[in-house]
Amino acid sequence: MHTFRDPLFLADLFLFMIKYKKPHFSHDAYSRNDQKIVAMMAKYHWKGYGLYWGIIELLRVSPGYEYPADYANLCKYFQFRSELILRSIINDFGLFQIKNGMFYSDSLKRRMLMMEYKSKKASASVYHRYNSDKSKEVSGVAEIIKRMIDNNSTNVVRT
Repeated sequence: MHTFRDPLFLADLFLFMIKYKKPHFSHDAYSRNDQKIVAMMAKYHWKGYGLYWGIIELLRVSPGYEYPADYANLCKYFQFRSELILRSIINDFGLFQIKNGMFYSDSLKRRMLMMEYKSKKASASVYHRYNSDKSKEVSGVAEIIKRMIDNNSTNVVRT
């Protein structure tokens, strides 16, 4: 039976996590009570709230957590008819920032940087823990983890 201390189990677990890892992010359970979101919802109701979270999800999977401020293409992406509403949600409530033609959420960037930091710290901790053991099997797991860290947390392990 495999245990968490079994290097083969750990290797299988890491490969499973990489294969089935889906992007996620944390957010405040009371985000709908944020003053900026309340103002946006007063004008656009739940439709605006849903569009807001759709935009946040799009930013989450975009490089650098930024996306071009091309409202016509965003409307096509979200299958949303009103470019004016989409533009207003992005520009009028302080929920997003625009710089060099790209828009982003400071809050999302902060949360993602914290998540990346914690993930790298945990990976490094596991790497150092198993790298100190001189057994070949454990060293193999440590090498997999090292490659994950070196590849900047990509979803692919290069062998």
